[in-house]
Amino acid sequence: MAVGVTVEQAEKLDCLERFLEQWTRHMAQLLKRIGVPSLGPVRIRNLLHAASEQRRKVLLYHTRQLGRLAKLHQQLLGEYRAIEEQINKVRELEI
Repeated sequence: MAVGVTVEQAEKLDCLERFLEQWTRHMAQLLKRIGVPSLGPVRIRNLLHAASEQRRKVLLYHTRQLGRLAKLHQQLLGEYRAIEEQINKVRELEI
């Protein structure tokens, strides 16, 4: 374990890292499934506009999932960064 890192912080960082990796993979799979390389509102809007009604329903379902995943991903990333900042502050005090 690194200096200045509690067991709880290390476990939380490991858990958050695993979730972030899983959700990043899942988001990439969803993007591939709908046929766009990245999550851009203009690109997705154009794709939805050009799609047939049947395809649009599928795309809307997947884009909603992507939106929820992106929001959760950002929340977890914020938690991860907050813990890293705490650790860095402790390390600076120890030096």
